[in-house]
Amino acid sequence: MNEQNIPIDINVGRLLEWLISRRHCKKDWYSKVVIIREKITGAIKDMPVRDDVACLLSTIDINYFDCRKLVEILKETEANTKNMFGRYGSQRMKDWQEIMSLYERDNVYLAEAAQMLMKIVKYDIPSLKKQIQKLQQMQNDLEKEIEKHKKSERTAKAEFDALCKQLDISGKNIRVELAETAKTELPKICTKIAEKTKSLSDIVNFYEEYIQFTNGKEINADSMKCLKYVIAKGNTTATEFLQKDSSQLTSDSDFNITVVEDSNEKQTEDTYDIRIESNDSYTDNITCESSDVELIRLQDELTVDFHSPTILEHQTMIDFMNDLLELEAFLKIRLYEFQQESKENLITFSHMQEASEIVQLSNLQSVQSMLDRMQNIISDMSDSKYEHLYSIRNLPSYADTLTLSLQRKLAMVERMLKYQDTCLQKRKEAEERIINLQPLLNHAAQRMKELQTEIEQDISKKYQNRTVHIRGASVL
Repeated sequence: MNEQNIPIDINVGRLLEWLISRRHCKKDWYSKVVIIREKITGAIKDMPVRDDVACLLSTIDINYFDCRKLVEILKETEANTKNMFGRYGSQRMKDWQEIMSLYERDNVYLAEAAQMLMKIVKYDIPSLKKQIQKLQQMQNDLEKEIEKHKKSERTAKAEFDALCKQLDISGKNIRVELAETAKTELPKICTKIAEKTKSLSDIVNFYEEYIQFTNGKEINADSMKCLKYVIAKGNTTATEFLQKDSSQLTSDSDFNITVVEDSNEKQTEDTYDIRIESNDSYTDNITCESSDVELIRLQDELTVDFHSPTILEHQTMIDFMNDLLELEAFLKIRLYEFQQESKENLITFSHMQEASEIVQLSNLQSVQSMLDRMQNIISDMSDSKYEHLYSIRNLPSYADTLTLSLQRKLAMVERMLKYQDTCLQKRKEAEERIINLQPLLNHAAQRMKELQTEIEQDISKKYQNRTVHIRGASVL
């Protein structure tokens, strides 16, 4: 095979070493390049004003091939200084011709071009690509952060809106709205519950008749006292109920109630000041008075006028709830017994004749119906809105706690919006940096291709135009 047809393959990482080993360049080439660079710095200060010249001079790493293009331009601009011997009298041309001569001596230009190509391939382009990739990854991460913050914002906003909707407030002036809602909505809820409670008289009767029948003795008069009172008289003020219930005034319970007769002689009727003291958290700072209004002072000195508490607005609600739960437990047991009993295990007919009619006529369906009605009222009592309003009504600190909770959700929304703005700004900055880096990468790639082509052609001339391939320069 003809050697002329065999291409010369040179790895870009060993290009300079290859040129020195083949004696195309000398090892001291760099010291000569330093001198040439100084001359280039001086020469570019005196150049004609042309766009093509400005484009070449804008290149940071001006090399031999750029100088050759500048000389070609100067041949046009300095043509009038050319003498009969073909030499130029222009100092500009003389300076650049000297630079070209120094470059060509010992092929210094070839060593410098090889070093530039290696630098672009091994450092410049990888560095720019790495910066762009890092910025692109930052953009992706910021996109995920934005989505995460949006999700947190939506969650906090949804929780805030849901709680505001549940409490029937707009959320603009939270503490005031909570107090006003407790003042207006809680009595409505309690009235509704009290109306439903009136339908439980047959259940209470069934319970008492059954207990009396099975125990064979009269039921305790204090049994279901609060529930029976609400059924009979409705949701009256707690004062009326507690005054009627003398046992509540004297018995040991979770809270102490003291009735103090007002000595004001100007009043036409007796008034009572009932104060409830308890270790239970629900009764902290609760004052029940028989006057027209009750004052609860919030932390921000907001004063709300509440009317005297009714049974379901007061701690007596606990007695009412206990009565309901006791009836519910009783009905569940009776329901279970009906479901498990067989004809052989039923109470004998003669024995059943001794029971009252309501006990004799009770069956699976009737007990289930009673249980459904009972659980419907218990569900109303366990409703979160009722619990919130009850706590606001009786615990001044609870209104502050609930207000703080809602404000935190709003603060979370605002914080997430700020985080989104910050992420959007960072993403925009990253995008701008990518836009600024991309031309540098394109320029470096273009310089790499130009240098690769020039070096391949130059080496090819030295080897009788054999094909030359510089490998490893395709980094894009």
